[in-house]
Amino acid sequence: NIDEGASLIILSDRGVDERKAAVPALLAASAVHSHLVKARKRHMAGLVVETGEAREIHHIAVLLGCGASGVNPWMVFERIPELLALASPGISAHGADSQAAGLSAETVSDNYMEAVKKGILKILSKLGISTISSYRGSRLFEVVGLSETLLKDYFAGAESRFGGIGMAEIEADVLENHRRVFGQGTAAGEATAAGVASVGAASANPAPELPWPPRLATLLTKAVRNGDNAAWRGYADGMDDPARQPFAFRDLFAFKSGMAIPLESVMGTKEITARFSVAAMSCGAISREAHEALAAGANSAGAWSDSGEGGEDEDRSTYADSGIDSRSASRQVASGRFGVTARYAADAVELQIKIAQGAKPGEGGQLPGAKVDAYIAKLRHSAPGKSLISPPPHHDIYSIEDLSQLIHDLRCLNPEARIAVKLAAQAGIGAVAAGVAKAGAPCVVVSSGDGGTGAAPLSSLDYVGNAWEAALPEIRQVLAMNGLDANIVVQVDGRLRTARDVVIAAILGAREFAFGTAALLSMGCVACGKCNLDRCPVGIATQDPALRAKFAGQPEHVAAFFSFIAEDVRSILASLGATSLDEVAGRWELLDFGRRAATTREKLLGFDTIMTALEIARRYPLDEEGDTDGSGPPQLPLPEAGLRRFNGENRPPFAIPDIDALLIERYSKAMGVDRRIEAEMPLRNADRSIGAALSGALIRLGAALAPDAIRVRFTGTAGQSFGAFLIDGVNFTLSGEANDFLGKSLSGGRIIVRPRDESRFQPERNVIAGNVCLFGATGGEAFLGGQVGERFCVRNSGALAVAEGCGDHACEYMTGGQVVILGRTGINFGAGMSGGTAYVLDEDQLFDTRCNLGDVDLETCADLKDGVFLKSILARHHMLTGSPRAKLILSDWEEYLPLFVKVTPR
Repeated sequence: NIDEGASLIILSDRGVDERKAAVPALLAASAVHSHLVKARKRHMAGLVVETGEAREIHHIAVLLGCGASGVNPWMVFERIPELLALASPGISAHGADSQAAGLSAETVSDNYMEAVKKGILKILSKLGISTISSYRGSRLFEVVGLSETLLKDYFAGAESRFGGIGMAEIEADVLENHRRVFGQGTAAGEATAAGVASVGAASANPAPELPWPPRLATLLTKAVRNGDNAAWRGYADGMDDPARQPFAFRDLFAFKSGMAIPLESVMGTKEITARFSVAAMSCGAISREAHEALAAGANSAGAWSDSGEGGEDEDRSTYADSGIDSRSASRQVASGRFGVTARYAADAVELQIKIAQGAKPGEGGQLPGAKVDAYIAKLRHSAPGKSLISPPPHHDIYSIEDLSQLIHDLRCLNPEARIAVKLAAQAGIGAVAAGVAKAGAPCVVVSSGDGGTGAAPLSSLDYVGNAWEAALPEIRQVLAMNGLDANIVVQVDGRLRTARDVVIAAILGAREFAFGTAALLSMGCVACGKCNLDRCPVGIATQDPALRAKFAGQPEHVAAFFSFIAEDVRSILASLGATSLDEVAGRWELLDFGRRAATTREKLLGFDTIMTALEIARRYPLDEEGDTDGSGPPQLPLPEAGLRRFNGENRPPFAIPDIDALLIERYSKAMGVDRRIEAEMPLRNADRSIGAALSGALIRLGAALAPDAIRVRFTGTAGQSFGAFLIDGVNFTLSGEANDFLGKSLSGGRIIVRPRDESRFQPERNVIAGNVCLFGATGGEAFLGGQVGERFCVRNSGALAVAEGCGDHACEYMTGGQVVILGRTGINFGAGMSGGTAYVLDEDQLFDTRCNLGDVDLETCADLKDGVFLKSILARHHMLTGSPRAKLILSDWEEYLPLFVKVTPR
């Protein structure tokens, strides 16, 4: 033991035989780790777990998170030869034939270890953790299905809200599995490792039912295409059948019988469908035909759809002859800012900021290169055939204040749009939702882990996202306790299948409801799970022209689906004695939380946290003297639910910046066809988002500006987001300096920042603009006469930018445009770069050590075109900013040109 000098503890389950059963590896590891921590001896020894239970990345990650120093999944390695033999019939896994086929056991073992390593790193990155030592023993998990006593004794610190099994049930499981493998009288030598591994495998049980059974999907499609009520009842009743395998906590809930009321007393179908939307799915993830038909169908039903990440064609009008608008009313602003231009956002009814997606929190969007054809590349301002990856975080959001700034930017650009913020359903979401409300967003979207298309990684779908059944009550409680529930609407998405799901979500706190997969099923989706392969057989999740031609969905199919759902919602409300969805909000007593539980394990789950949260929310606001007549807590008026009914009465007052208002007024009064205005104005750091409101107003006016039609010279210090969304024809020149986010989503305008005339410092040695400049720029120019901060030109996809030095992570995820750096850069330059070109002056010959060489190639500027381009850009930079640095380089051009390094994506 440790007191006797041992420095390594190995926990192994190799000794299992007919007389010995193994304690579950996770329980043993966590118990030993916890004991050593309490004894203050954990640092004195390593803890290795040797187990046949661990196979998947998640298994190993949980062992590490519960204290293991290392994991040996010995069963995996011992079974690899057997699996190879099964994969290659007639070929010996140990022989030369297998080697010739390139399938040696050693190679496969190496591949497995590499996959596990990358998977662990991916998990660390999702959590924002850099080292395995910071992750080990952290227990950063939410536990589902274990009792409070078990957690307290062996998994202290882990989050758990629903209770479950204890030590007695675990012991029973171990003994039952042992009996099934060995049986009475079985010789120990007959129990193979493969036999142990097969415990609980599909071969021992009936094939599990799918969340979206093809037979029910077919009924749904038939119902909406033919108006077939019998088919609809077959779909809805089949999905809601208590005998079905439960796939979510709500599948265990049942409605209590109430005093039913006549159906005529319940809110109408149109009022209900006005609260429905099609969840965010990008044009790229699904075909342009499916994307447009979904939007048109939602619009025709009085509902709405979200564009998803990736932009949207401004000119689509396939259903215009039928009088149907086929544009997405809600436009998404995601971490990659693909397709987010001033024009895209300026006329949206809603702008949705996607902080996280429930199916894969901690990850950005990923569109395989096979799906990026010329049309999709144009929408996303990228190159065809290139895989497009969004960064996990928004690089302009690292705090609630940063989120508030983005909301301010978008409200300046489009003051009439509703701003929604999409969050993943996880423990602690209530506090984040409260922050969203305080930041000024009137809608929060709760996205659960069981949503998402077949393109989401399986490890994320299975082990990362969480349930909206837990998130909605938490949000309702926290918003009520902070007096914010009257300012914000809560929307839910995540495998909403039938009206039953809608009403349960309404009881738990949702007021709007977004349908993703179910909406696709109404369009003909067969739930084959090939969304990421570009081989969708019905033309939905593909960009292949031949497959897209098979798409048979129509807008009326979505409208019919929403109508069927709404009618069933009315029936359920009538049976509960409620006249509206808002009337059941928070009334947990309408649900029997365990009546549909069929097994002993399901009955052990406890849902007291849901009831407690809703009950606490019901008691707020506090009943102060004079607030009510004493019959109950005061009832605050709720904001209108449904995007089409949104108005800004309940949100904080907002006015566009005075500078933008003045420029809009001056432009409106300018005479002549070729309107031009010039102005000089002072700036201070409280002046934020200057230019965004001007750009939005010009777009809505239909203005077609001549080059430099609006020229404004500023003096002073610009606040955050100076020149955000600036469009063609607008030219801002600043003598002074700028804060973070300069040129965010630059959309064709020009920004020039130069030192003040009275300054005496060397511009190239001083910072003239802050962090995250030109994030998501799609066009335009920026000439910055000094250094800039970190993350310069992240996700630039079309702008020309010049700076005289930059911080870390410049040109990250860049997909287009040109960047010229006339000085030293920080580390990690060009990470994730897939398009565009950067030129860096490398005087110390160390740029390659600061560059992400896994993603980019470096070369000299030997091509004559590169030299001509660089020289012309430096000449313009000197002319516009008065840069001494550019003047020096131009004066000795032949000496400096060889020092430039050209950076291109691999």
